[in-house]
Amino acid sequence: MCEYQQPFAYSSIHTGCLGEKTNTQRRAIFPESRGNIGSPAKRNVKRKIAMNDITAQPQKTRGLPGHSTVGTNDLDGATAFYDKLLAVFGLGRVLVQPGRAVYYGLRTLEFGVLRPFNGEPANVGNGGMVAFEARSRAQVQEAHAVALAAGGSDEGVPGTRGEGSDAPYCAYFRDPEGNKFLVYRKGPDGA
Repeated sequence: MCEYQQPFAYSSIHTGCLGEKTNTQRRAIFPESRGNIGSPAKRNVKRKIAMNDITAQPQKTRGLPGHSTVGTNDLDGATAFYDKLLAVFGLGRVLVQPGRAVYYGLRTLEFGVLRPFNGEPANVGNGGMVAFEARSRAQVQEAHAVALAAGGSDEGVPGTRGEGSDAPYCAYFRDPEGNKFLVYRKGPDGA
C-alpha cells in the first residue's frame, strides 16, 4: 500500500505502487503510453524515432537524475536524518511506503531512502556518492551543519574546490549509515 503525502507529477516503477494499478490506471499515470502502437516491430520503430528526437529538445537543462535512492537498515532513524537535511532544500516527503521506503521532493520524487528490495542488508557503495545542488554557498554551509548535527559525519568542510573564479563551493558528509553526499554551488548564488 502506498501513502501519498502530497500530489506529485509521476509515479515510478521503483516505488512498487504501479504493481497495484490496472493497465487503465497506469495509462492515466503515464499518458504517453496511451493507444495501441501495434506489433513489437512497430514499437521498436517508435522507440528509435523517440531516441533520435532526444537531441532535438534543448529546453531541458539536465537529463539526469530522475531521482536517487540510498539503502537503510533503520528506516525510522534514516528518515529522522533526511527529514532534517532535506528541509534545508525545501524538500518534504512525497511518498511513504510504511516499513519499506520514504521518498522526498517538491512535486515529484527526487530522493528516497529505502530498505533494499532483495531483503538483504543495506550497505554503502564503494565510490558511490549523491550530490545535491545548493542555491547558495550559505545553503551548502547550512546543509553540512544540519547533516553533522543530525548524526552525520564530516568528509570535507565547506569551501572552494579547484582554482579560478568559477570553482565550485562544496561540502562533503556521510549519513549515519555511511552513505556519502556532496552539497555544492557552482557559479553565483541563485534564487
